[in-house]
Amino acid sequence: MFRYILMLIGLLVFMTGCSLKKADIDFDPAFDIGKLETFNVNYKSSDALASLNQERISEAIKNEIVSKGYINRLNDGADFSIKFETSAKIEFYPNTSLGFGIGTFSRRMAVSMGNSYDVTQERESLNINMIDTKTNKIFWSSLLIYDTYETKSPKERIEYFNKIVSRMLEEFPSRLVQSKK
Repeated sequence: MFRYILMLIGLLVFMTGCSLKKADIDFDPAFDIGKLETFNVNYKSSDALASLNQERISEAIKNEIVSKGYINRLNDGADFSIKFETSAKIEFYPNTSLGFGIGTFSRRMAVSMGNSYDVTQERESLNINMIDTKTNKIFWSSLLIYDTYETKSPKERIEYFNKIVSRMLEEFPSRLVQSKK
């Protein structure tokens, strides 16, 4: 029985370690979001691979904001603009170990020492900023650091970015709820 409980605890720890983290959200409490109706999404692309992923992120943002009742306006004149940027970060975790052994064989002596390599982990971050087009000031911001997506297929990347953007914008106010107040 104890073994099953231990296995269950280990499984829960493993599952929570694989989930997305909570997004870091900041906003201006004095800003009246209720007056907003239309939006547009802006981003700059630097290379071909990044532009594919940025297009996926842009589509995920558009779909999420439209589902909250806002209207996507392709040209100028939107009430607020959404800008996002991605950045990659490689983290090094030192994995230092030292082994030392002495052994004798007949009349000879041997000494051994071990060495290990650093562990690297690639992380990406996505920062989404909502900007009031009249004042050009940020009124809502969300930041999420996530694992890289390099081993995912194009379809898996779309699903992954949809999940990330949904997590980041889950606390952004819905226009449908505001209009009922």
